[in-house]
Amino acid sequence: MWGENSDQILTSVSPEMTEEFAFVYEKKWADMFGLHSYGCCERLDHKLGILTKSFPNLRKVSCSPFSNLEFTMEQLGDRYIISFKPNSNYLAGSTPDMEYLKREIICALNLARKYKANLVLNMKTMISLNGDPTRLWKWCDMASDILTNY
Repeated sequence: MWGENSDQILTSVSPEMTEEFAFVYEKKWADMFGLHSYGCCERLDHKLGILTKSFPNLRKVSCSPFSNLEFTMEQLGDRYIISFKPNSNYLAGSTPDMEYLKREIICALNLARKYKANLVLNMKTMISLNGDPTRLWKWCDMASDILTNY
């Protein structure tokens, strides 16, 4: 069974402060689960060392658009699942930029291949689609086409 935590409220503090004020307390709950997932839309690339050390049962790590995706994949390689969150601003803006989103997916796939990373694409943190839910369907179709032909 999977457990999950995130430290969104501590995204701007040092890794050491996150360890002291979050990881120490979250570990008690994480240890109750067989597998553990960490993160949501916060930046974690600068906390990977402490994160992987703090949670022995960690298997999935979030990589938000604010993180350095290549660094994250290089550090985690094939030992973890990387849940990459594409930048939903390009889907939710006044005019969706599907070309940017396409390049973002292709870049993530190329990096996953380079570092042998286990990748999940997770379009998340959308507050609005400007009243046009078909944007999300178009993104899903595009992502599916890219993955099919990659």
